[in-house]
Amino acid sequence: MMNDVLPLSALRHNFKHLAVKPAFYQPDGARQRVWTWEEVEKAVRSLIGGLHDLGLGKGDAVAIYGKNSAEWIIADWAVMLAGMVSIPIYPTANEETLAFIIERTKCKAVFIGKVDDYQIGQRVFSSSLAQIALPCDSIDGPIAWKDWMAQKSFTGEFFKGAADSVISIMYTSGSTGTPKGVELTQSAYASACGDTARWLNVNQSDRLFSYLPLAHIAERVVTEGMMIYAPGAVTYFSESLETFIDDLKAAKPTVFFSVPRLWAKFLASIYHTVPKKKLSSLLNDPSVNQSIKRKIKCSLGFEETRVWVSAAAPIAREIIEEFEALDIYISEAWGMTEVTGAGCINYPFKSSMIGTIGKPFTDAQVRLSQDNEIQVKGRNVFERYHLSPEVTAESFTDDGWFKTKDRGEWDEQGALKIVGRLKDEFKTTTGKYIIPSPIEAMMCNHDIIELACVMGSNRPQPFAAVVLSDTASLLDKDAIRRELERFLQNTNESLENHQKLSHILVASEPWTIENNMLTPTMKIRRFEIEARFKEAASALNNQQKVLWCE
Repeated sequence: MMNDVLPLSALRHNFKHLAVKPAFYQPDGARQRVWTWEEVEKAVRSLIGGLHDLGLGKGDAVAIYGKNSAEWIIADWAVMLAGMVSIPIYPTANEETLAFIIERTKCKAVFIGKVDDYQIGQRVFSSSLAQIALPCDSIDGPIAWKDWMAQKSFTGEFFKGAADSVISIMYTSGSTGTPKGVELTQSAYASACGDTARWLNVNQSDRLFSYLPLAHIAERVVTEGMMIYAPGAVTYFSESLETFIDDLKAAKPTVFFSVPRLWAKFLASIYHTVPKKKLSSLLNDPSVNQSIKRKIKCSLGFEETRVWVSAAAPIAREIIEEFEALDIYISEAWGMTEVTGAGCINYPFKSSMIGTIGKPFTDAQVRLSQDNEIQVKGRNVFERYHLSPEVTAESFTDDGWFKTKDRGEWDEQGALKIVGRLKDEFKTTTGKYIIPSPIEAMMCNHDIIELACVMGSNRPQPFAAVVLSDTASLLDKDAIRRELERFLQNTNESLENHQKLSHILVASEPWTIENNMLTPTMKIRRFEIEARFKEAASALNNQQKVLWCE
């Protein structure tokens, strides 16, 4: 079975048997730089030689800080095949988070790739920390990639490691406080990647598209992991946000993974080209139905895609249903860093399971506690948080099940539905609990709402703060107010009495990673948002239901 083979052994196998076959397609201006597996192995050996020359050895921590690229993954493989520990860091990490991770893991070196603000790293990285610059026009590090590629490379045996060898420490996004370092073992990674490759039937003819941060466990499994466990599959990259759609269309991925926020943007772009009512009419016309679907798929680079996945946050069922009408079948998946990304998935896609996360992966045992907390056990589950024995102990039940803090319920088909996060729930003065995430997902399905946060602890009714989408810029303020008032009324009609929203507050500025309203994985930071809107919440009245917060 695929998940019985450890990743470092699988990599050695790929180097030997795929030598001249392509591995990566890296955009480089107007051309594509094609990396063969033979070239990848050569680069890996050069990097290991360079790390050894710096005096680094087995067990030392090496960070990778930058946006996705072929060189990012090559550096990652070099670190692990040298017996060192890879520390991926989000390219959007703020100064505090970056400093915390570097210090906590006692990093000896860092590979630096393309980042939005190069100065953040320069303020954090000390002179004793070896800095190796990945190929990038904006970076001129003390050690250049090309210099290591030109020097004598490592010629010895790659590190094999044991099943319980820690090959990486992956930090959670820190949506509820200080990021936690999840120690990733060979066994857990093998389980998650092998399961994913087998469930999705990823094979040598598949094309993957890597653009979500490789510091996130899902991307590390569905692209990097598939390269290892589906020998022959190739990965394409996006050069920049500006070239994203062109790069996606050039890649024509057969397997495509994304997050709810981007799926919503894709849908908005479709409706911008063909208004929703007109598209619905065209889809009901048998004479043009198939050609319309084909054109839409081609416009997104999906003409050869066979697997579409959404994960990392809840997705509104309406979004999945609207894509289903276009023959784009989005399988919702669920996982966490602590379960190596492989929890449950609705694949093969079933319409009857829309609104659920499907069924558990083969290696993942899933149960619900008495209060319906989702708990997981299996090879894919981590063993410990780095240097945090107390937090680790608190995260497991007495009989060894990991407590996810997600609340769930099983449906009659045996599919699991996420009800909400236990830590996100709050109580109003009615004494009833509010689970915000389903209401937020419903709100974010509206054309003019980009992000939403439902709050209202110790208030008579909950309320929502929202960030407007680009579509809203086409409307004046009065039109936006009228539309949000109408939407509020319609939304409340579908909610229980204790869930009904009293008001909608419109944010005066976007929520971003930079202003600490979003995590590096684009999840909302509830505590910070609630603090930002505390004063406005205290002044809510019954006259105006939609208010702008200046």
